[in-house]
Amino acid sequence: MARLPRGWAAWLGRRLGDLAFVVVAPRRRVALSNLERALPGVAAAERRRICRASFQHLGLMFVELCTALSRPLERTLEGITVDGLHHLRNAVETHGSALVLTAHLGNWELLAVAHRLSSFPLSVVVRPLDAPWLDAVADRLRRKTGIELIDKRGALRPVLGALQRGRLVGILMDQNAGRREGIFVSFFGRPASTSRSIAVLALRTG
Repeated sequence: MARLPRGWAAWLGRRLGDLAFVVVAPRRRVALSNLERALPGVAAAERRRICRASFQHLGLMFVELCTALSRPLERTLEGITVDGLHHLRNAVETHGSALVLTAHLGNWELLAVAHRLSSFPLSVVVRPLDAPWLDAVADRLRRKTGIELIDKRGALRPVLGALQRGRLVGILMDQNAGRREGIFVSFFGRPASTSRSIAVLALRTG
């Protein structure tokens, strides 16, 4: 796959996404339902187009992951740029370490590669993906880049330790935290559970 021209690889990824859009009906229904809740004023045909484009993006992301696994990291880095890196450097110089908060946007797994442009050691809080085969692909890429993985279960102490050792700690904050561990906030006018972890870390570290 690494030998494919970039345009062909992108085409293949989008077609895989189209296939998933048709075949993985339960996920399609969930996505369309969420879009209806979030965008009630948008026409059903437009919501369906957005949903399909989202599946195409996930297919493209999968192809990019496979490509990154099968080529040297330096080749993958050639296609990545980072805006605002000076903000991160200022935070580390001022505080000695930093929390890097993000969401599942773009190709979030390539952040493991992009961090090498910062020269700072990185730890990332992760949980196993629902699909074991996809989890294995993502895990291989994460370990290839040399980042430290912190299991989401019982992550507080390892995260504090990583910060004390001067490491960046990456956390993706946009997933359902559940009733027991999360706190409910308004999201598109509906209650959604988000993690308390950042508030807890702030209290623990001052």
